[in-house]
Amino acid sequence: MTFLKTQALTLAPVCLALVAFLAMPGEAQADQVVIGGIDHAGAKIIALEGGKLTFRSREGMLRDAWIDEVDLIFVDRGGAFDDFNQAERFLAAGKPDRAIARYRRTLRLLDEFWPDLVAARLLIAYDAAGRFEDAVQTFIRVISGAGTGTPTASRLLPNAIPLKRNGKVTRSLERILNQLRGSAILDDAQQTLFLLLRYEILRVTKSKGAGSAAAVAARTPIPEAVRSDRVYAILLSALHETLRDGADPGAMESLDTAIRACPGSALPGFLLLKGRTMLREAATREEIIRAAWPLLRVVIHFGNDPITPEALYESAVAAERINRSNKAVQLLTECLVHPRVTEETTKLATVAMKRLQSTAADAD
Repeated sequence: MTFLKTQALTLAPVCLALVAFLAMPGEAQADQVVIGGIDHAGAKIIALEGGKLTFRSREGMLRDAWIDEVDLIFVDRGGAFDDFNQAERFLAAGKPDRAIARYRRTLRLLDEFWPDLVAARLLIAYDAAGRFEDAVQTFIRVISGAGTGTPTASRLLPNAIPLKRNGKVTRSLERILNQLRGSAILDDAQQTLFLLLRYEILRVTKSKGAGSAAAVAARTPIPEAVRSDRVYAILLSALHETLRDGADPGAMESLDTAIRACPGSALPGFLLLKGRTMLREAATREEIIRAAWPLLRVVIHFGNDPITPEALYESAVAAERINRSNKAVQLLTECLVHPRVTEETTKLATVAMKRLQSTAADAD
């Protein structure tokens, strides 16, 4: 009995929800929506608007959630929804390949907002299954869907990009270029997403033209409707590439804009890039101090972020350059004992610490 209790406690919330879902009697009484492991049984799904699934809870309250944050959907309507419900079971169980065919059958048979909802779930399944070309085709459908549109597409930009360019990659790039060639009918948000996706594909596959695509992506304004973590992750990569050889004014302006507008979870990466770029360009004491400000913002406000050890190291470099050796040693010590420090940063911090200790010994 103890063993069974222990096993049950170790199940992830979504797995527990799936077990409950599979154990439901054949004749369920209402829809079911599981979000973050929380089961909203007895619900009534009402709409998909702007990428958010709206439903009325059993208690009569209206709730909504981004479609990509929904773990599981059960629709108590019969007919084509039986296939949809089976697809949801497979997706939640980590079997996207088995979900795909059922989503596709459902897509052809439903109306109202449901085809947009199914397309979004199908895109998630394609990406999870590594079916990149299919994911790009479905992404193009999602980006123009009435119930999904650019807010949903910004959260579902395909991740499963092959590491080497192949026929699927080439065809996908051509589809994206075809969309951009018709830019007269694209709105700013749609154009932004296609530009960023094109750059990301070229970057990951190390294709010719990645550098010039990075320069374009780095200067692309991000409309409010598509300010997702995924969008800003791609923008950060483009800015890294563009600022590698110097503080390009246009890219620096884009960097400052991103710092003001990006989601909080993305902010540390942009602050680190700004501090590192400014520090590399700094020539005077005042410029070095200004470069340290964004780095110290990461250290102070994002102590548990994976990139905090890098910010600690760069801050120590700044302190050493203005002859504040004791402060540099303190920052390097924090860097070396940080639970998320990488091997590469450990090596850099160790070298810097030995240099400072050697200088202190020579002074004695």
